[in-house]
Amino acid sequence: MTKFAKIFIIILIIALIITKLIFSINKIDILMNENQVSSENMEVYTDCNVIKKNFPQIEGIEECYWRILNKGNIRIPGPSIQYLRAFIYIAEENAEKINNSYSFDYSKKYDDFDKELLPENKSKELNLYFSEDLSKYILGTSWMGNVYFDYENKVIYLTANNF
Repeated sequence: MTKFAKIFIIILIIALIITKLIFSINKIDILMNENQVSSENMEVYTDCNVIKKNFPQIEGIEECYWRILNKGNIRIPGPSIQYLRAFIYIAEENAEKINNSYSFDYSKKYDDFDKELLPENKSKELNLYFSEDLSKYILGTSWMGNVYFDYENKVIYLTANNF
């Protein structure tokens, strides 16, 4: 076999591998977007250290319940998107501080939260209200999304995407 034929075969094999990678998109990547994700089959986590690490601005975390979905193509290296939904219960003094430091849009109560994320012993009757300034403060530059707060129940609800 000539040198040219060997090079041609190597290039052909590499081209086939690249084509296979490009066109082998995971079914989950096609079907899954933020609005189509069913929370039923996603595990609920309670490790507050993960929340503290990603959102160090939230002080006085007592307990948390969260889900995360990593969306990305595992076959091709590159960026992935993380969809996070979290209920974060905080200490009374920290809830008081948030309530006094930020303004909330009380004209629109947020009811579209992931109720199945909460355990049975937690109230699903929440009075969650949005604050743009609180969202900017907690999410920082690494996350995009919204932060809602219920002063009465001392809970923060996050809907955030990390790119």
